[in-house]
Amino acid sequence: MASKLLRPSSVWQRLAYLAASALALGLCMCFPAAVGAVIEWIAFIPAALVLYSLVEKPRRAYLYGFFFFYLMYFVVWHWVLSLYPMNFVGMTNAASAAVVALAWLGLPMLAAIAGGFVFLVFARLGKSCHNALLPFLAATLWAVFEWSQTLTWAGVPWGRLALGQLVGNFTATAMTASLLGSYFVSALIIATASLVAQALLLGKIKWRVITAASLVLGNLLCGVLLVSVPMGEESIKVAAVQGNISSREGYTAYTNSQIWERYEKYTRLAAADGAKIVLWPESVFSARFLSSDKALQRDLSSLAVDCGITLSIGCFSYGDDGEILNCIATFYPDGSSQDELYSKRRLVPFGEYMPWRTFLSFVFPPLAEIASLEEDIIAGDSTAIADGGGVALGGIICFDSIYEPLARDSVRDGAELLLLSTNDSWFGTSRALYMHVAQARLRAIENSRGVLRSASTGISCVISPTGAINASLGAGEEGYAISEVMLSKRNTPYTLTGNIFVYISLAFVLSIGAFSVYKSVSRSRRVRDAKFHLCS
Repeated sequence: MASKLLRPSSVWQRLAYLAASALALGLCMCFPAAVGAVIEWIAFIPAALVLYSLVEKPRRAYLYGFFFFYLMYFVVWHWVLSLYPMNFVGMTNAASAAVVALAWLGLPMLAAIAGGFVFLVFARLGKSCHNALLPFLAATLWAVFEWSQTLTWAGVPWGRLALGQLVGNFTATAMTASLLGSYFVSALIIATASLVAQALLLGKIKWRVITAASLVLGNLLCGVLLVSVPMGEESIKVAAVQGNISSREGYTAYTNSQIWERYEKYTRLAAADGAKIVLWPESVFSARFLSSDKALQRDLSSLAVDCGITLSIGCFSYGDDGEILNCIATFYPDGSSQDELYSKRRLVPFGEYMPWRTFLSFVFPPLAEIASLEEDIIAGDSTAIADGGGVALGGIICFDSIYEPLARDSVRDGAELLLLSTNDSWFGTSRALYMHVAQARLRAIENSRGVLRSASTGISCVISPTGAINASLGAGEEGYAISEVMLSKRNTPYTLTGNIFVYISLAFVLSIGAFSVYKSVSRSRRVRDAKFHLCS
């Protein structure tokens, strides 16, 4: 009787179930509360009940999936409202409102277009899949979906279930990302909820609930053990300088000399406090291009020599062919500098370059008002590992940090410490700040590497190889975050194998699809043969 009451039978009941799960999961990925990290493991249960009902009646499966993912990402992307007004890039209030509205409505739609196929494929393959495998079909489809968000400029992997564990500061439950990646953690969360939902529907609770509990406790135990594994024997003191000069005002409210004075001041203080490596945020000087500004080069080199530190700074520069690059430049205490600057490898669409510029500017004219897009920045293609006094430094800049292959490539090329230079002042004090830091913590866990994160207005922090925050400077604060960080040289299973779990998940889905086709063909043959014998 209870299972009949739980089974969603009408369109409105299904939509209500989906809305409950979507809102809960979206909130868990946004708001830093420990209770959210716990709720995330069961939040998918109502949606899983709908998925199981679609196996019996797959009608509108894609639309249900679209609705679910759109609502979830509508919550995840709520922070884009903090971008208004966008007069800092020369836009009028009206154009700002149009662009912000397009972003808040459009980004969830891009995710939902792909997400709808999770429900459609599950509904179509579910009939050919044994009941015991259905929860794992849902989990693997989810993993493939999250991974698909990294493949094109239109996919932005901002909302992943694994991030909800770190936003809620449940580091141990995210540690298995060092084994099989963040998609494995997300799949565990979906599998757990789907097993509980199936137990409630079928009334056969015992083995499903035991399996669900085993997944949760096994993941937690494994995480605790991984946290306790020694990361290395050496450590180094590092500092992230935060000048608290927002891009919303820094271009006009501060002169280059004022910006320099502030960052020089805290760099000298950090060096006096024992820091050996100091990092500045992304694009500290918006109008000064390092390659053509000899005075800036001399000043940075002199500062590194005076302080006896390795100094890395986020800056703009020109490439060999005159193209604009968003870089990290490193200066050494002996007066030399890094030969090859690190150039940002993953650029922000509509922020640093415009996809389909002519077409989109014609279709949506307000995009043409974004002054910074008059000329596209060019993406880099090299990890450009720097030598920080015997410590191999791998650079990642802002948007780079949400794409896991980039940090992994740097580590595979020898990076012992990741330098993350970012400008998050566009986010204001919104939840995006915490979500972006969670991405950096996930990169640390995946590769067992410390991350030194410098943000223009916050949050700057020193992240340990286990994803813990050793020191931080909050939003709107001025100063520096400084701490010892362990230098890990071992490669994690994830660093060695990459997203192998995604490929296993894809193979699992395809094998069920192939079996479904086989059953369908066999059924058609039996029907045809029966008709043939009847006619004979």
